[in-house]
Amino acid sequence: KINVDSAVGKSRSIISAVARDCRGELVFACTKWANTNLPLQAEAKAHRGATFLSIQLPFESICIEGDSKVCIQAISNLNVNTPWRIQNIISEIISLANHVNRPSFC
Repeated sequence: KINVDSAVGKSRSIISAVARDCRGELVFACTKWANTNLPLQAEAKAHRGATFLSIQLPFESICIEGDSKVCIQAISNLNVNTPWRIQNIISEIISLANHVNRPSFC
């Protein structure tokens, strides 16, 4: 499982990901600057970063978990009205997820 989140500042944000295996053992933790001060974009970029990192992990399945309902619904195609500010990021996530072994987003 990879937990993602973001912290938004005045001019940019920090996105983070923490991965644990099925035993709860830490696999990795990382942070990265994101060039946005919009919370929804920062959350979407955190999901994109975690999806990209999960391609490199040799697990049978990956669950990426975040606290943005809008992002999760957009990634899962549950929301036909994806906000335009994250449409491209969501498209990238969906494309990257095709390279992940049994991905899920919650």
